[in-house]
Amino acid sequence: MEPNQQHINAERERFLAYLGSRGIGRTTAAETLGNGLDKFVSELAKLHEMGETALTTARETKDGYAVVNPLVKMRLQRDRAYASLFEALGGAEALFTLPQPILSAVGDYTRQKYEGIENACMLHVR
Repeated sequence: MEPNQQHINAERERFLAYLGSRGIGRTTAAETLGNGLDKFVSELAKLHEMGETALTTARETKDGYAVVNPLVKMRLQRDRAYASLFEALGGAEALFTLPQPILSAVGDYTRQKYEGIENACMLHVR
């Protein structure tokens, strides 16, 4: 499931707007994250699409068991997003070299995205 460029651009805008709400400017984010930003938002766009599928499954089936597999796949995709970012930034050392506000924002945004979809799914199942 590859997201199209429109979905990637939309995810980039959501992520950059989130960073802006945390006081991190677009230029600072782009300079700090470099090409990791592109890889990260591409993986987040996949996560978003998986979330739409999971939510549709939850709405249509009302079955918690039917939603487990899509949610597990989303959790793995969330981890891929982190991995792609850190790989693009040179590996695990990025955990120690990224400014703390950006590192926190990356983790918070990704966690909130996953948990928001998970919670929305749970509202629809029995």
